[in-house]
Amino acid sequence: MLPHIKTIIYASDLGEKTRPNFNMAAILAKGQGAKIICVHVIEPLPDHIHSLIGDNLEKSKIDRSYAENIKAKEKMLLDRIETFFKDEFSDKDITFTSEARVLKGQVEDVILSVAKKENADLIIMGSRTHSTLGRFMLGSSATKLIHTSVVPVLVIPIN
Repeated sequence: MLPHIKTIIYASDLGEKTRPNFNMAAILAKGQGAKIICVHVIEPLPDHIHSLIGDNLEKSKIDRSYAENIKAKEKMLLDRIETFFKDEFSDKDITFTSEARVLKGQVEDVILSVAKKENADLIIMGSRTHSTLGRFMLGSSATKLIHTSVVPVLVIPIN
């Protein structure tokens, strides 16, 4: 018997063609009465880029720009969730609890941290391939997550 799923972490890169991934999360949440926590991770800039920007902009401007970017990404994520539920489930008697978080760090570390903190039962994410060779392998974030997570990970290909 499969365990009851109460919390799903849905990791999104906010890219195109990710709607089927969120649809999978929503269908599973509906069937299990689970909540969905949508997570988008902004990776830190490499040191050499950070140094270049720091040489040309004041720290306060960089911090303000970064905070504005996070708020914009959170709004984008929430808007997508709202639109999705209106399009897919508006005529059905379904109540979802979902939230969106935009966090900074290494993708797999942030997702694992949120999953642990929220006592998640499942992580859902997409994996993109950009080359012929890549079609035979998962993306690096998905691979790292699969190999380090104690929570089941469902990886959906994004074509």
